[in-house]
Amino acid sequence: MAWRKPTNLREWLLILFRHKKKFFFPAVVTMILVVWAAQFLPREYRAEAIFERRTEGMTDSKDTASERLLDPIRSLLVQDIKNRAAVEQLVEDLGMTRNLPHNADNTLTAEGQRMKTDMVEAIQGKLGVRFQTQTEQVDRIMVSYTDANREDAPRIVNRLVSNYIDRTKSDLSTRLVNARTFFEQEVARNRDKVAELETKKLQFEQNNPGLLPDDPASVQVRLAQLRARLEQIDQELQTSDEKRKSLQTWVDSQPEMIEKKLLQSNPERDAALSRRAQLQAELDDHLTRWRRTEDHPSVKRVRELMAQVDEQIATLDKEVPGGTEMTPNPQRNSAIQEIKSLTGTIVALERQRDEARKEIDKLEILNRNYFVIRNEYQRIVRELEEAQSQLEFWETNKNRTQLQFQKEAGEQGVRFKFQQRASDLPRPSSPDLVKIIGMAIIMGLGIGVAMIVLAELLDHSIHSVEHATDELKLPVFGTVNEIIPPNERYRRKLMSWTVYPAVGTVLVVILLGAFWLTQLSLEDPVAFQSLKKNPAGYVKRMLLG
Repeated sequence: MAWRKPTNLREWLLILFRHKKKFFFPAVVTMILVVWAAQFLPREYRAEAIFERRTEGMTDSKDTASERLLDPIRSLLVQDIKNRAAVEQLVEDLGMTRNLPHNADNTLTAEGQRMKTDMVEAIQGKLGVRFQTQTEQVDRIMVSYTDANREDAPRIVNRLVSNYIDRTKSDLSTRLVNARTFFEQEVARNRDKVAELETKKLQFEQNNPGLLPDDPASVQVRLAQLRARLEQIDQELQTSDEKRKSLQTWVDSQPEMIEKKLLQSNPERDAALSRRAQLQAELDDHLTRWRRTEDHPSVKRVRELMAQVDEQIATLDKEVPGGTEMTPNPQRNSAIQEIKSLTGTIVALERQRDEARKEIDKLEILNRNYFVIRNEYQRIVRELEEAQSQLEFWETNKNRTQLQFQKEAGEQGVRFKFQQRASDLPRPSSPDLVKIIGMAIIMGLGIGVAMIVLAELLDHSIHSVEHATDELKLPVFGTVNEIIPPNERYRRKLMSWTVYPAVGTVLVVILLGAFWLTQLSLEDPVAFQSLKKNPAGYVKRMLLG
């Protein structure tokens, strides 16, 4: 009869309830076996130590001697801690090769060397190094090691870190001393080179006056100045000559004597002024002598006559033509003087032009060797600048290294120290109790479910009317419950109410005891060993204190 697959949660629950014993007992037994087997798993102890690299008294510049010394240390830190040489030194320091095969001269045999190599590789594989903090000023590094021996794990970690700190401090000091010596040698060598090139440059300048490219009186500069001056003189000559010719043409077109009109005082205006003076005198007489006011008719009449005379005077010219005479032409004479001045200027410019041309001819003769001398001089100057730059570079590095050396001597600079030493390990780090319990539950549930599925697959009985109808293809007119004899009913009650609960309780107690023993073995290995050696004594101590 084929297995009928459940179609809903209720049918699944019915199957679980029907085979609950087949699920519970195998699951609990499996959990007990898993937890009990965990007692025999190898214990591993993980020791961790933390040390710190701190840089004190450093500037923020990246181009410092301490930074350049520290960069390779930081980049190779993990390799320096875990490399073969460091682990071999650790093995020797802790005396871990004492029990290996030795020759008569106390050296390791070939087999001993092979065993030592295996030991070193095993330790390297169990080491872990990582940065907890990594900044310019502070690096915090954690070193961990996992071993089956709880005493060896912290000893190995602490000794490995101590060896690294001592080795790195010694290496830093050696590097500083070597760097300072090297920089001092380079500074002395470059200082001698600068002095030699400065002397060579000075001698070259003395042997080649006026031929240096940076000399204000050099041939090239003087030639450029003279040519510019010659061009300027030519332009001034051309301008002066053209101006002189233009003035001469104008002078030739002008007469030497010109007719000048003579002027005389205007007699009509003079008469009006005289009349004005008479009226003013008459007005003064009226006002001062006769003490008449402005409202007096005589005063008003004089004021009116004076106003008429003022109007007449305003309309008359001061001077009127009185005749002519012949005089020298002043503009022509001024132009003649300017022509004479231009002639003198032209003569002076021609003299300057001739002198400039002679000087240019002399300098061009000297200029034939200018490029060779200039190139040689520029080569000397270039070498001197490079030497001075190198001297400055090496002096800067020497000063920085000396400063860092003083910081190291004053307990500053790069410092290494333990932040946390690996302590004794009272409990193993592996296996983990939570993982053991989880594995036991998963495997127990898996076995229980497997037993239910297996029982269901092997069960060919009909459990419901629907099942019978589907399987037999016959109509069902009624059902009869299972007929159980009295003896069978009694036996089933006895098993259900006494045997199964008792067995289940025992299994649960055994499971809880297994959990407790596993926890004790992980949390307190010493107490667990005491329990294994003397269970009765341990129980007595627990009960009686």
